[in-house]
Amino acid sequence: MKHKTALVCTPHSAYAEGLTTKELRETLGKADYCLAREQHNLYCHYLQLAGISELINLADYQYFIEQEPSPDDCFVEDTAVFTDKGVILANPGRPERRKETDLVAYVLTAVGIPIIGGITDPGYLDGGDVVRAGNH
Repeated sequence: MKHKTALVCTPHSAYAEGLTTKELRETLGKADYCLAREQHNLYCHYLQLAGISELINLADYQYFIEQEPSPDDCFVEDTAVFTDKGVILANPGRPERRKETDLVAYVLTAVGIPIIGGITDPGYLDGGDVVRAGNH
């Protein structure tokens, strides 16, 4: 089954303050917010060229505005794992990122995408660390 919907989140102005290690920040320098916005726009463009017909931007939801944005909100892949039967909500290893899952659950419910389960304490999962191969 080919998915036609993708979750995205425009980088927040605090993007440059995102979670990283001291060593990486010293090596790579501070993240470039303007460049991140440009790259995000290109990413969205290429998703549509690849056949994604609906982009759901988490930043467009009022709930997002009421919730304190995180510099790492744009890394939506860490919040959930999509399957053919529905979504499994993640429980990110970094406590600072766990509220992002609430936003994703809210939006998925609002647009009618089923949530079939979730990872809870003491378990942790960053959805971006999951690789799907076929039906596995």
